Amino acid sequence: MICFTVIYYQITLLYQQIVVEVNADSSEQQSNSKNNLYCAVAIDAGSTGTRILAVAFEKIQFIKKKTLLQRIFCYKGFTKECIYFKIDNYIFQKEEGGLSQYAYNEMKREQIIRALLKQAENFMNTNQKCGITPLLLRATAGLRLLNDKSDEIINQVKRIFSEYSNKFKVDENSVAIMNGDDEGYYAWFTINYLFDNQMSFKNTAAVFDLGGGSLQITFYLPNNEKNITIDPKYIKLYTVMGEERKFYTYSYLGFGLMEVRTKIFKPKDNDILNVTSPCHNTNDVLTYTFNSKIYYITGSLSDGIKENYKTCQKAIKSIVEKTVGNLEDMTSLNYTVAISFFYDLGLDAELIRTFKFNIIL
Repeated sequence: MICFTVIYYQITLLYQQIVVEVNADSSEQQSNSKNNLYCAVAIDAGSTGTRILAVAFEKIQFIKKKTLLQRIFCYKGFTKECIYFKIDNYIFQKEEGGLSQYAYNEMKREQIIRALLKQAENFMNTNQKCGITPLLLRATAGLRLLNDKSDEIINQVKRIFSEYSNKFKVDENSVAIMNGDDEGYYAWFTINYLFDNQMSFKNTAAVFDLGGGSLQITFYLPNNEKNITIDPKYIKLYTVMGEERKFYTYSYLGFGLMEVRTKIFKPKDNDILNVTSPCHNTNDVLTYTFNSKIYYITGSLSDGIKENYKTCQKAIKSIVEKTVGNLEDMTSLNYTVAISFFYDLGLDAELIRTFKFNIIL
């Protein structure tokens, strides 16, 4: 039995690159008389939506022993000085549809990106003390699944970003497709940042991140942990707070909510777009669209709600167990936070309560 804490924050994306970027020399930054604001803008090109998060951080420096402050991250250097980055203000906006959903619609992709960049400009007008601010776009599983078409989309975004180089810090690394391991780690980084867990690393949360195209599982591996047996291929090293730390992180490409549904489809007459599904139990023909493909799903007569559920559950369970495998070792971890579509589905199923937000699976 695993106890999940299912949460939702508007701040769904906080790349570590940004925190590193905003720790720039003072010559690159402007500030008012009281606060040093260090700002960053990130666009999350997800499988089902394209989102922008613009954040202004206040930099706080002091010599004395650090204390646990809400939503504050501390960088440890080679001196006794401690630097905190505290969120001063932020904006979060979303455009419906991921760039991968418009793989063959260049005009729509440009419309989405420019709408979000307009929000970024408004943010900068409100925070005029930010100075030079890095602008990033990171694409996730949706573009990883597109293969060759993804290069065209990335190059289009780079061309658009180049028009904003006088307003933001833009370079050759500003637009890229994030690999799955990093996607999982950044989800972990964000959640534990918000929970103030990176101060001591004694009670960090494992993070399950269910996107549209992939599933990420990430947790910190303390050096003294002897109860967890991990395949070495899942272990990655990341530098956090100036120290190299060990993590379990893996991205299951194709096991996001939207993509995994296609894995249980069975083609009719060798037609990959005309399919049957064990999770569709009526005679009606439904359509399902994902990554520019339209599937026509034919069901069968209903055998009753319970039987339908069992048939669908068996189909999903069989493909998940073959790939994701057994995670019993995770029961020795402190606690697990499930985000993204885990929250949305839990909310729709009325599994999430307004008190404590705990679900027992």
